[in-house]
Amino acid sequence: MANEVSLTNNADLRIASVLNQEVWQLTSDKVDLRSTCYRIPAAGVVGTLAVKVPQVLFNDIMAAIGEVTDVPPNALENDTVTVTAARQALRYDPSDEFLISGGNTGPAELANGLALGYVRRASEMITTLYPSFTAVAGDTTVALTVDDIYDASFDLEKADVSGTSPNCVLSPKQFTDFQSSLRGEGGAIQFVPATADMLANKGQGFKGTWNGINFFTSSQVTDDGTDYYGAMYLPGGIVLLEMPVEVIRTVIPTNAFLSVAVAGSSMWVEIQRDASKGLTEMVGNGYLGVALNEDGLGVEIRSAV
Repeated sequence: MANEVSLTNNADLRIASVLNQEVWQLTSDKVDLRSTCYRIPAAGVVGTLAVKVPQVLFNDIMAAIGEVTDVPPNALENDTVTVTAARQALRYDPSDEFLISGGNTGPAELANGLALGYVRRASEMITTLYPSFTAVAGDTTVALTVDDIYDASFDLEKADVSGTSPNCVLSPKQFTDFQSSLRGEGGAIQFVPATADMLANKGQGFKGTWNGINFFTSSQVTDDGTDYYGAMYLPGGIVLLEMPVEVIRTVIPTNAFLSVAVAGSSMWVEIQRDASKGLTEMVGNGYLGVALNEDGLGVEIRSAV
């Protein structure tokens, strides 16, 4: 993505800089949903972007074995999910005039924008998987209700899945519909401290915990113009693979920008100069992949836009 700026005078450039900062503050979704997923360790992975999820079925139990009888084998699953990382990139091209004019957007702000661009991309890739869950709570073209949240929670409990405190990621509209329904519930539920906290106005991202469920909102939740597709799931439902820079250094050893990137970082920034155009090109890179892992660990939550 380029943001090359070519205007007639420095005053206009400064105005454009301020306006762009204000627009960015209004439109950016800084919610990071990577913590809701099961992270696949990439350390030591060299030469491949596809990694199998290290998973064993824990439903097997021991059996009584007769004297001098061999223990029969239990084969590990051969249909293990594979998650593949792919390059995700974003580019800013500030012009010399833009930088010289003393605009508000300098290298620090651009680096911050690149990092948030990576977070937004990760959240977008995660939310795109929500409609892949087989179990569905909520109804098409109908506003989300407290009952829909209970239905999703019950689906996870009926599946007898391991783990507690599932994550529920909703669009802002879905969440306000949930709040409206929760506010209208009769009896003492309105006065339970957790309910009161859930009804409080909060900023982006984590909204709090209610009935053992961690609630998040994100504008990255997908919709088809008719319905939103949120989800309630445990971390094992979706797997996340990020290639840290130290892994990439082993295959791109001559990259000076990689050599100064922070160890463990999931992305790095490179700078190159295009003197003929008077541009300083800044490129953010990261290798990221997500995949649906265990269908039983998640429930799609569908409701009206």
